[in-house]
Amino acid sequence: VSTAVLFAVCLVSVCARYYIRIGIQKEFALDDAFLAFGTVCLIAAMVTLYINLDCLYLFEAMEYAPSHTNFTPQSIDIIVKYRRLGIASLELTWVAMMAVKFSFLVLFRRLIDRIPPLIRYWRVVVAFNLAVTVYGALVYCLPCPHFSRTKIASCRGQNAMHKGIQFALSHLVLDLFGDLLSTHLYSISIDLESEDKVDSEAHIGL
Repeated sequence: VSTAVLFAVCLVSVCARYYIRIGIQKEFALDDAFLAFGTVCLIAAMVTLYINLDCLYLFEAMEYAPSHTNFTPQSIDIIVKYRRLGIASLELTWVAMMAVKFSFLVLFRRLIDRIPPLIRYWRVVVAFNLAVTVYGALVYCLPCPHFSRTKIASCRGQNAMHKGIQFALSHLVLDLFGDLLSTHLYSISIDLESEDKVDSEAHIGL
């Protein structure tokens, strides 16, 4: 229920943004395109998740409590299907999140357009976040890169869970560092925008 509520809030917010940008401002820029792409990915992720929600509990039981779970050939087939579609849903959600981040980065680029050193810094931030995007898409598969019926059992138990935690922590650290770089760039962009406004007002006053 909470996921559905937050998903609805996101859609309403996006629709309000596009109403202002397209309906009122009559503008559609690259940052809007990134946001639109992220919205499409988020919708696809939520649809995929809810279609396979019934398989979630069986998969979690197999991965975290295999000794207490009774498996049949049919349950294994369900788990294989969920693993494929579940990872696809997670990756789509991750891409949607990064699309929003790149939308902001494109906006920041316009604010620092006249300052070459900051443009170079912007490129470093974009390159780092691109690398994090690729790693984040792979991190859901790396702990157990098996999707076949015969090898899915290797994803069971504490070893697979430990690997998953390790990859998740490294992913979290890289993502947070990328957020810090983006936030720093944002603060510089806002300061420059404020200085430009102050200079313009001073010039008008003179």
